[in-house]
Amino acid sequence: MSGFKRVKVLGGAVFMAAIIIICASCTNSMFIDSRDITSGEIEGFSIGMTKKDIFLIAQQKHVHAIRPLLNPSLYFDYSNFDALAPIGNGRSIELDDMHNLKVIYTITNCKVSAIKVLGLVSAPPSISIGDSCDSLFANLKKIVTDNHSSRVHEVISSHNESWFVIDSQQKDNAYLVNSYDVWSFEVSTIKPAGAEFVIYFSEGVAVRISYKRPRIRLE
Repeated sequence: MSGFKRVKVLGGAVFMAAIIIICASCTNSMFIDSRDITSGEIEGFSIGMTKKDIFLIAQQKHVHAIRPLLNPSLYFDYSNFDALAPIGNGRSIELDDMHNLKVIYTITNCKVSAIKVLGLVSAPPSISIGDSCDSLFANLKKIVTDNHSSRVHEVISSHNESWFVIDSQQKDNAYLVNSYDVWSFEVSTIKPAGAEFVIYFSEGVAVRISYKRPRIRLE
């Protein structure tokens, strides 16, 4: 094949690829309304609203649950434990050894308020309810240093370790969602097929809202 023909074929391939990308983009926007705002409002949720405001509106819109989003899950062990920052009030951290040990510690008012054993062995006796955050982290560091198979990472403080139910009379510690600065939830009442929200907070108020809504309902 001559150089001219190669350039022609390559140019045609690039042109077709560009057409496909453009069509895919148009098709996506045709079927999905997707927005990301830092001012204004979407479906009643506004930038500047407090967590309480967002929570109450979500309940009014019959949202079933709010899922807090953590940073990508990162395990800390003896080699990088010093990089772990103390968790905030109302949040939880898990200790496990990838075998029989699995314990979740929840912090309230800068003290260990709950210890939940999920593994086959008892929780380490060096940590007790009422211990300070400093004491908790000092003992966790000693545990993972002494046992290199042990590791820690943050988990959601809800009973299911994933989301807080907010439309039920049953107590689910839904108030603990206030400890998190990124909320994700779905509003199923928005027509025709519901909408997904991710709301980012800073200093207790909404500073960014990501919104995604299908324009049509697929049966």
